[in-house]
Amino acid sequence: MIDLTGIDLTAVLDEVVGLLPTVLPVIIGFIAFRKGLSFVKRALKGA
Repeated sequence: MIDLTGIDLTAVLDEVVGLLPTVLPVIIGFIAFRKGLSFVKRALKGA
């Protein structure tokens, strides 16, 4: 088992919350890119 006694969990949480504004748009952009790519492939296949 991992010993977490020396780690301040509030600091970890603050770091995660601080990273959210950077990570969230990347995830949303990646999903949108995949959806757009699949739409283009479908449109080309139908043409």
